[in-house]
Amino acid sequence: MILVLRIRQVKIPITSDNEKFIMKKIASKLNVSSSAISSYKIVKKSIDARDKNNIFYVYEFDILTSCESSILKKE
Repeated sequence: MILVLRIRQVKIPITSDNEKFIMKKIASKLNVSSSAISSYKIVKKSIDARDKNNIFYVYEFDILTSCESSILKKE
């Protein structure tokens, strides 16, 4: 069964804004391997520039994953 999740408040440094790093960050937020994530879609992207020396992109993602049972058990 395929599960669609929405994940909010994923902070990624501006210097590390690439697909491989994003996938790794999403997987760590869900506590699964990156191979368990089929695909993702960026729903929202904003900038957190409150600290001028440490600027982040803040993402909101829709995730397609096939390991429904392991994710739902953790919540």
